[in-house]
Amino acid sequence: MKDLNITKEGYVIVIALIAAPVIVYKAGGIIDSAITLFFAEAMCICLAYIIIQHRWSKQNRRSLEEDNFQQNTEIQQLTKKNKALAEDLDILANAGYGIWKIYMYANGQNKMVIDDKIKEILGIKEKNLSPEEVYTYYHERLEDYSDIEQEDYNDMFQGRLMTRLLTWNHPGKGKVNLRAGGTIYTDEKGVCYISGYCTDVTEQVKNEERMNNKLQLALENEKRANAAKDAFLASMSHDIRTPLNCIIGLLELSKNHPDNRQMVDENREKARVAADHLLELINDILEVTKLNVDKVILGHEAFNIRTLGDEIETVVKEQALERGIAFISENEISDFSDKLYLFGSPLHLRQVFLNIFSNSIKYNKPGGSVSVRKELVKKNDTTITYKFIISDTGIGMSKTFLEHLYEPFTQEHASARSTYQGTGLGMYIVKRLVEIMNGSITVTSKEGLGTTFEIVIPFEIATKADLPEKVDISKADINGMKVLVVEDNGINAEIIKRILIDFGAVVTIAVNGKEAVENFTTNPSGTYDVILMDLMMPVMDGYAATKAIRAFKRSDAAEIPIYAVTANAFEDDVKKCLEVGMDGHLAKPIDVKKLKTTLANVYKG
Repeated sequence: MKDLNITKEGYVIVIALIAAPVIVYKAGGIIDSAITLFFAEAMCICLAYIIIQHRWSKQNRRSLEEDNFQQNTEIQQLTKKNKALAEDLDILANAGYGIWKIYMYANGQNKMVIDDKIKEILGIKEKNLSPEEVYTYYHERLEDYSDIEQEDYNDMFQGRLMTRLLTWNHPGKGKVNLRAGGTIYTDEKGVCYISGYCTDVTEQVKNEERMNNKLQLALENEKRANAAKDAFLASMSHDIRTPLNCIIGLLELSKNHPDNRQMVDENREKARVAADHLLELINDILEVTKLNVDKVILGHEAFNIRTLGDEIETVVKEQALERGIAFISENEISDFSDKLYLFGSPLHLRQVFLNIFSNSIKYNKPGGSVSVRKELVKKNDTTITYKFIISDTGIGMSKTFLEHLYEPFTQEHASARSTYQGTGLGMYIVKRLVEIMNGSITVTSKEGLGTTFEIVIPFEIATKADLPEKVDISKADINGMKVLVVEDNGINAEIIKRILIDFGAVVTIAVNGKEAVENFTTNPSGTYDVILMDLMMPVMDGYAATKAIRAFKRSDAAEIPIYAVTANAFEDDVKKCLEVGMDGHLAKPIDVKKLKTTLANVYKG
């Protein structure tokens, strides 16, 4: 009865089973009581069966409805999961990833089930291969994997995720790089299988290799540059000491033979040559430093191209004559005349061409020659472009060295610096300057036969009216000019004082910026016509002194010309001088002609 889950209907059946025979018996009258009882019991049993069957049917129907509802719910949930899984697989496929499963069997008939993305990666999308064939096809084309395959399987069987960069022979692309990973899973039936991902990373690997190659090349270049700099510094020590030793030795000889006028004069000339060479070394080093930090600012002044060319050729002819080298100017062109004016930087143009010509003479053979040819490349109303071809019959350069010709601190032979007195900086300076001029330079050379340079430079066309005014040094007069020289180094102060006195100037010396300010402020207006200011000094430097003078409450404080005379020769130094109120900059060692011209331009007499 417990299993029947008796409710109201169940109790009705029990009452009916008890009461029905009595009712039938009373109503039966004359009917035999046994027969009556039998039929009554039969009626009760039928009635009970009908009622029970009805109850069970109702319960079964309710149970079936509940089961159907649960199944529908599970189907909906499963549909959602499948949809989400399909979306995830689409995302992976769009990202280039495919999914695989491998089933391993003792008989060796292993299976590999792959999705469409992996079929595409492997180039078998159009092939109808069985899982066994896919397994064989994939593994046979793997390179150098057999030795590490068992290692990967061991990792996965221990529950670790395997990931590996593989090389695979693609049927159409050749060798490709695949990145694959996977681990062990167990399905709902308890069957173990390996599942994971695979993607083609060939381009990524190539990009990484290219990047690594670039980094390696950069590292090698850096090492080579550092080695060249180290070698350069070691050689510079020699190069700087050589002219210094020469100067000191000549001074000592002159000191020991003061009465031998001829020897003293010759020693002075030799010392000047050594000093000029030392200055050239220092200037080259400074120029390279400025070029390396993009601090070179080219001038933009009008000049006559023919006049500049003649000046350069005059210097080159003298150098060639001294070494027994013939200088040949092969041609003249109408667009290279004394009537053509251009805008540019004459200073840097001289530097470019004198450097190339000097090398052509320096590295030439006895009795050799140097030639120059000029060509017009193009011309319009505003610009003109020339090509200058400079050739020599010198020792030439090897093909290997040509690749490094324009690198700083390089010379083809270690002995070249001693033999030819060079720094290994010239061609680097030349190339950088030509590039800043928006030009180009190319070179061809053969060892033992000579070298040819081709330099192409564009210029903006100017007029004669654009030429800057020039002061004739022979007419420059500073006689009677009152000069305040601010210099902390006694020898330098004595040198500049003597030079100025020789020109007729009246000179006062201040040994630092503070003394210069006191000299200016405690003397009446007009005491000095100009101030020559060193920059690096104790107590107060030249910058602070200039600011203090400019700030002084007197009319001449803002007007008196102040020029920096300093070894600080970088463009930033010049700019800073102008910013604090100076009128110009004269670099040490002092160019006497430039000093006199500069002072004459501001002297009112």
